[in-house]
Amino acid sequence: MGRGTMYIYDRINFTKISFLIEYNSEGYIPKNKASAIRGGLGQKLIDMFCVNCCENCDECFCRKKCIVQNIMYSSFEIKPDFVTEGESAGFRLCCMDENEYAEAGDATWFDMYFYGGTIAFLNPVIQALHVLGMSGLGRENITFSIKEIKNNKNIALLNDMDIDMRAVASCTLAEYITKRKKELLEETGKAVAASGKYKVKLSFNTPVTIKYHGKIINEFDVEAVLRAIARRIYMYNLYEGNDIGIIDVMDYPEITESKAYTKSVSRYSTRKNEKMKLYGIVGYMKMRDVTEETLNILIAGEVLGCGKNMKFGFGNCRVKLL
Repeated sequence: MGRGTMYIYDRINFTKISFLIEYNSEGYIPKNKASAIRGGLGQKLIDMFCVNCCENCDECFCRKKCIVQNIMYSSFEIKPDFVTEGESAGFRLCCMDENEYAEAGDATWFDMYFYGGTIAFLNPVIQALHVLGMSGLGRENITFSIKEIKNNKNIALLNDMDIDMRAVASCTLAEYITKRKKELLEETGKAVAASGKYKVKLSFNTPVTIKYHGKIINEFDVEAVLRAIARRIYMYNLYEGNDIGIIDVMDYPEITESKAYTKSVSRYSTRKNEKMKLYGIVGYMKMRDVTEETLNILIAGEVLGCGKNMKFGFGNCRVKLL
């Protein structure tokens, strides 16, 4: 980046909300729960909050005030040139559970990251998830109940049946990066490196799909990954109305070890009425000579994600100091 400041992070606001759902019956459940929950959430939001039922939402006089539009297709304050289809930057959803069969009483955690003004729509999202639970997931419509809702400080928002919106605990990306670096150093028992450089392991626990030099990568490339995260930092600054310009990544650390495994995710597109298969890679890369600014970018990826297909749960990563 070359400017050595945190200004590119301090106007990106977000919160991470974790949900624990418990299945009420036994049966088959979707393997890719992030995609299934997102799809079900969108449909329930339409059922509950769409007041005009237009075939073309762009022509609806309620569009700017519509709860569904402000959650599922939250608009950029400054729209980037590379966003050509329906905007969908207000949240992302991630779930690590890939079990395909559940018994009554089994449970699943999933996380939702809300960005910018979309945080204000958390309550309608919770309502829609509650209704989705009564309808169920998957081809057998396995119903579920929301048992816990926690913020990014592990504090409960759900007490009995009441939602405490004061516990949402939003913060800026700059605050998160500062706190996360402190945690990483404490975890390893290390002080800040005298050289100002670090050894880092970056793990992708959901598939990441990155197009670089016209091709989808099938092994980890440090330049491709850093540029993909920097692109999302730029995108979310525009989402908040902050045009910082394209971020130039100046320092590329050396990869000392990496492992990548190709992974496919099947999903059904109701819009296209067809089955689809999405591809990405999971695994990790270990790096040395990671500068402070590069570490900031990598940690930002924990919040913003990386690569394509984010709305289907792709691109979730985690940083560890070595």
